[in-house]
Amino acid sequence: MLSIIFGYLISTLIAIMLFLLFKYSFLDNISVSKWMILLITIVILIIPILSRSNILNSIWQYLHAILFLFFAIWFMHASGFNFNYFSKKNKSLTTYEKKK
Repeated sequence: MLSIIFGYLISTLIAIMLFLLFKYSFLDNISVSKWMILLITIVILIIPILSRSNILNSIWQYLHAILFLFFAIWFMHASGFNFNYFSKKNKSLTTYEKKK
């Protein structure tokens, strides 16, 4: 059980690192609709269910998780999800306080 959790944790870290690497290299340069990215994400999520293949305890379960997380993070980035919302809000409050 612990090895599965550790495997998914490593998969998550790999997906985030791949996204950051690809984001600065070419994801910002291509124009893809955010809805197309969402459709690809949903298809990647549904493929193991429709194929009825047993991918548990194999490398494919981790590759599936990496692909799904990569496209989900890309969709959040394309739709304008702001990961630094709270830090920008605090910065604006400090600037407002300085103006008084």
